[in-house]
Amino acid sequence: MSNAAAGVTEAAESVSERATSAWNSIAPQSKRLERGDRGGRDRGDRGGRSDRRIQQDAPSAEPSKNLYIGNIYFEVTEDTLKKEFEKFGTVTRAKIVYDGRGLSKG
Repeated sequence: MSNAAAGVTEAAESVSERATSAWNSIAPQSKRLERGDRGGRDRGDRGGRSDRRIQQDAPSAEPSKNLYIGNIYFEVTEDTLKKEFEKFGTVTRAKIVYDGRGLSKG
């Protein structure tokens, strides 16, 4: 396996672990807010906030569908990224951003 492919695999595993950890930390809060549980506070004690404002501040129950991957080798291609990340789920598109010289921004 080339250094570029190894780097992408390592990045994919790291992103997967971080996303799972982040989701596990917000999922219980999201479910609690969906049930209307405000952490034991009385409905009249909102500190001046309306119900609508509390709903807007609640974390989204859906994880993001876009990932930014930085510090990749210049040799990594969109196909390489897609192939490595498909190990963790469906990838609909991979895009590498290039600078004016035609080099990836890494």
